[in-house]
Amino acid sequence: MAMFISENAASQISPQARRVAQPLAQLSLSSTADLAAVLRCKPQQVYPGLADLTADGFVDSVRLGSPMRNARPGQRWFFTPEGVESVLGPTPGPTWHEEGNRCRLLEIYPSLAWFYHVIGTIRSLGPLREFLWLEGWPLEAAARFEIGWVGLCWSAMLETEDEIMDRLQRLGPALQEDKASAEVPWPGQIVFLVTDRWQGELVRRAVRRYGLNEFVAIWCVADGHRTGAAEPLDSRGWLRQPVRSRGVGHYSWEARVRDSIWSQPDAPALWRMARTMYEFPGMTTELAQASLANRKNRKIAERLCRDLTKMGSAQVLSDEKDSRVNRFTLSPPEIDSMVRQDRTTVTNYERRVMGQSWVLKRDRRDHEEGVMRVLGAFMAASRPVAAGFRAYQSMGNRGAVSPDGVVDLTKSPLGSGWHYLEYELQARGPRRIGRKLRGYASPARRHRMPLLVVCWNKSAEENFWQVGQEANIEMLTTTVRRLEKYGPMDNFSCWRVYGNPVRIA
Repeated sequence: MAMFISENAASQISPQARRVAQPLAQLSLSSTADLAAVLRCKPQQVYPGLADLTADGFVDSVRLGSPMRNARPGQRWFFTPEGVESVLGPTPGPTWHEEGNRCRLLEIYPSLAWFYHVIGTIRSLGPLREFLWLEGWPLEAAARFEIGWVGLCWSAMLETEDEIMDRLQRLGPALQEDKASAEVPWPGQIVFLVTDRWQGELVRRAVRRYGLNEFVAIWCVADGHRTGAAEPLDSRGWLRQPVRSRGVGHYSWEARVRDSIWSQPDAPALWRMARTMYEFPGMTTELAQASLANRKNRKIAERLCRDLTKMGSAQVLSDEKDSRVNRFTLSPPEIDSMVRQDRTTVTNYERRVMGQSWVLKRDRRDHEEGVMRVLGAFMAASRPVAAGFRAYQSMGNRGAVSPDGVVDLTKSPLGSGWHYLEYELQARGPRRIGRKLRGYASPARRHRMPLLVVCWNKSAEENFWQVGQEANIEMLTTTVRRLEKYGPMDNFSCWRVYGNPVRIA
């Protein structure tokens, strides 16, 4: 339901308050910068209107951090119950400004902040008229402007390429069922907000398979990188979805804000660290350090992990062999918080992430720590990486592609772009190596990405060459010893392509 200021309120509040009230009615928990962006003005021009509404007791705010890099914490605004009644009208129905609904917006705060930011950058469609949060839809939200509308999607770590395809396939029937106009709606653009570069790659693949390239823009939350459609095309129709009212239970709005990562001084860094633990349970301090923008400062990584532990968001896994070594994983409440952000379930997380994690299967610890060392080295060199479960592909009776990780390389003798990573210490003889490489050799493999293999020793590496050449697999190999001695990047001593020294960067 659209929320507009009432005619009575429009005549009783100041012009500057009236100007700010209209976009704020649509954008509960928006920042001053968000309001200024949709009003096409400077933040300084928004302050007087907010001050008038605050003085009248019609709006309130909380101070929260931002999921965007280098953005400072700021006030997030919402209408009070008095403001809802006096400014939006005596009977507007449930709104996103009410306490229970604000609690839900706080749960999905990263997508809220990014959605509001994105709609503030759209200039070609005129002023914002309406913003809808959508539930049970292929879209998470939609924004209607003066001359068209766009759909907004949040795609995170647990959403697979096939699930993105399913989302796109469900969009048409959903639009036809819940249209608010005579014609079947269709957006001028679909904006996917992805949590990292690999998720953006999965969206790009699904969009290309479905033939929607000209309609889809992809924004990467991790670094702000944008690809895909530059401007919205023509759209038609519009949507409808009433706002439903939620209670707060025994956990009040004030308590939720107090306990949230976003109310902490280092909120953006804490959130990014928690996301790393979310993807790599049992995370080492070295991987924590590599995940930071300031990769040289180990003390910052240690402090962030310690702060998350004190907040109850993380747990320490002590090493039975060395009590000085700590590893970190998210606590159950924080896992629940993360899956709520991403509109998925704890069951899905436990199945896909924890099912093979050394946190539950301690005999896998050495292998998983080796994988983290390699991926951490790439992260420290500012290369995008992702955990292997996110690139899994089943091919039925033809096997599966189940890598330990993926990494995006700028320079590689096998071409720039995404590479699979296998950290393989068990497969050493030709027979076992053949089973290991079966999926990568299969003609049913959907994506022909090159493969990086870390082998146990020189003898195992030579067996990988023999099997890989027979299967015509694009593959770079190294040994544990060479990797530890030289590192994976910017040298000709680490990697080989079937015996020939090569360099990646």
